Parts: sequence; structure tokens; C-alpha cells
Amino acid sequence: MKNIVFFGDSLTAGYGLPAADSFPARIQEKLEAAGLPYKALNYGISGETSAGGRQRLASVLARHAPAVFVLALGANDGLRGIAVRETVANLR
Repeated sequence: MKNIVFFGDSLTAGYGLPAADSFPARIQEKLEAAGLPYKALNYGISGETSAGGRQRLASVLARHAPAVFVLALGANDGLRGIAVRETVANLR
């Protein structure tokens, strides 16, 4: 089984939704229906910024060695007025 790591903020976590309705959970349903050997892992944290994501990234990658990595960070940076330059630096 290969891992797909979904890593991000509340958009990934599925804030306000039942866990089964989060984006990664919906993708998992599609993978299973297609008979594909992948497991979708939800590493979304509501309120996460690019700086916070950068701090936890290495441990997530070491734990799961993903075949596919989906990144969705930056929305909270914008909402908090973090400079685009800083967000870009955190995402490199």
C-alpha cells in the first residue's frame, strides 16, 4: 500500500465537517472504488500557517514516506497578514 499524505490547514483537515467528509477521506473513497493501492492520510491542522507546517513536515515525511504529497498551506498566512515573501520562504 502506498501513502498519499495530505498536508495543510483547515481546508485539508475538513474544519466544520465530519471526518468522513474531509477532502482526504473523499479521495480515499475514490481510491478504494477504483481498486488503487493507496492510503490517503489526513495531516491537516486547522489554523496551520506555513511556518507551523514547516516545523512538522520532517516528522510526517519520516513517518510515512509518501508516494504522493499534497500541500495546501498559505491561506492562514494571508488571513493573518503574513508577508508573501515569508510564506514563500516557508514553503521552499
